[in-house]
Order: sequence, then structure tokens, then C-alpha cells
Amino acid sequence: YKPPQRAIFSIEDVRKFTQSKTYSEYLRFVKECGESIRATGIMSGKYPISKTVLNIEKMLNEAEKWIEDFPPINQPMRFGNRAFCSWHSRLSENALNLIQEILSESNKANKFEISQDLAPYLCTSFGNEQRIDYGTGHETNFCLFLYCLYKIEVLTSKDMPALVLNCFSTYLRVMRTLHKNYVLEPAGSHGAWGLDDYHCMPFLWGSAQLIDNPEITPSNAVQDETMIKFGDDWMYVGALQFTRSLKKGAPFGECCSMLYSISNLPSWKKVYSGMIKLYEGEVLGKLPVVQHIVFGKILKATWLINSSSSSLSGASSPQRPSQTNSPREYDAFINVHAPWAQETKTGDYVNVMLGENESKN
Repeated sequence: YKPPQRAIFSIEDVRKFTQSKTYSEYLRFVKECGESIRATGIMSGKYPISKTVLNIEKMLNEAEKWIEDFPPINQPMRFGNRAFCSWHSRLSENALNLIQEILSESNKANKFEISQDLAPYLCTSFGNEQRIDYGTGHETNFCLFLYCLYKIEVLTSKDMPALVLNCFSTYLRVMRTLHKNYVLEPAGSHGAWGLDDYHCMPFLWGSAQLIDNPEITPSNAVQDETMIKFGDDWMYVGALQFTRSLKKGAPFGECCSMLYSISNLPSWKKVYSGMIKLYEGEVLGKLPVVQHIVFGKILKATWLINSSSSSLSGASSPQRPSQTNSPREYDAFINVHAPWAQETKTGDYVNVMLGENESKN
């Protein structure tokens, strides 16, 4: 058995990855999941929930309960409580068993080998246990975990609404509990110029979910009364609510400039289209993010890997550069404009104008 290995070591590898069949199939999965939840509330009960989906939720609920076993350590810190390392160690130690329980409803003969292939994505989904940080790359690993289950047909297209509205929503809840307890450091945050410090997918899938919703618009989604009323049922609104909770006391337009500017868009279709482009450009297209993804028998690297880069870097995740290096050399998201954003003459950082003439029709 050969465990999954890194296959992205350079900008050229990123280009090969984004032009690969693996990339296009994963992105199609993301889009199809988005289409499957349009105008569907989390608590609507309008979609089927399979036993495999319930097993994924059970696994996430169990992982969340472990947090009680590792209370935060009393330590001087701004970010990164070391108790997270103990929680993450338990996750790593139990990953294979957790995945085999998820696979228990399938008729796959090689469940252990599948579990070995999927374990790296699951363990990476919740942040880095050494740096005690979390960002969109870790979030993408959880989406890749779900995609791999779909690719090997443990999950089907009928499961897509529940994958987002049950599994991913539960994953978000676990991550928010981890953030609150262990104060994970944002991994490559845009700061005030990003969506939020940690996530992309609740805004991407959340905007898809709100298409054709008659009550919530991009402009009223940022209002407090909307967040209180709809935050539990609509992912985008819940993500705004969580972001606001992390930035108490600061005006929303200042601390969340991009999200505030997005509220000026005319429709959720515009927001969703922009979020797809942002995800491609600022997450899947950034070397500091995708270099951590591993590839194996399920998620395949279909491009020729540079042997010299591979031998120098090995299979382990690259470490953060020393403190003498500028943060700009590591963080992919510092002062980076989204590919669908433009500065305006009035000084706004973001004015999303995808198909301006089209929006007037």
C-alpha cells in the first residue's frame, strides 16, 4: 500500500492541477452540490438523509464531544491554545476507525484501504496541530473528503443536499466550537479584506442555497434581525452571524469590507457566480493552499510530478517559513483582490460587477 502523497510543489504544478481531470471533476461536484440546495432550508426536511450521511454526522458529533475532554490550557496567548494538539491527536489516532464506521453501510470489500486513503483529508480538515491554525485549505480538505466518498459511490447525487445542509453544516458547527475553545490562528487570512478569517464554502454554498429565496436578499442578509431570524436555517446568514460574533465592537463595513460590498449585489445568482470564481482563484489556484493536498488512489494526480521538487520536499506538509521572512512570502491572502472584484473610484475595496449590463436586464 502506498499512502497518498503531495503532488503540488510549484506554480507550474498548480497550473497542471487546475487543468487536470481531477480538478474539473471536483469543481463539478462543488457546483452540483450548490445547485442541489437552491431555496432549501437546513430545517426544511425536503431532502433525503441516508444512513451514510447519518454516520458522517455521528462521527462529527463524536469529535465535537472530545473537546470537553481537553479544556483550554491557561496560557498567555492571542491565538493557538495548546490543548488543541491533544484534541487533534485523538482525531488522528481514531481516524481509521471513524472512517470505517462511515463505510459500514457500503458493500466495499477494501474498507481498510479506503480508510487509509481518506484519513489524511479527514485529519487535515480541522486545522494544523503544530501551527494550531485553520483556513480555507483545511476547509477544502473536508470537502475533498466528502467528494472522495462520492467518487467511490459510497455517496450518490441523491445525498448532495444532505452533504451540504447536514454534513457540512455540522462540520461548521464543530469548527466554530474549536475556534471558540482553542482560538485557532487564521491560516493566510485576508483580514479586513477577506470574506472572514477562516471560511469560504459557507458563503459559496450558502449563496447557492439562497437563490430563489423570497425573503432574504444580499442587502438585508447583513442586518441583525435577519441573522437572528434566519441564521440557523440559511448557511450564508449563519456565516455572517458567526463572523460578526468574532468582530464585536467594530463596524461591519470596516472589519468585513468584502462581505459588506457583496451586500450591494442585485441577486444571489450574482453572489454565487462570484463565489465560485473566488474559490477557484483564491483557494484552488493558490500554491500556499493547494500544496498541502495529497493525492492517492481515489483523488489522483494525473499530471507528471517534478521528481526533483518531490524528493526535496518529501511527503510531509511544508512548514511555515522562519519568523525572519515576511508574512507576504507565506500568506496567500494578504491584500489579494478576488478575481471578480474591482476597486471603485469612491474608495470601496470591492464592487462586484459581474456582467453589469446583464444585471440590469
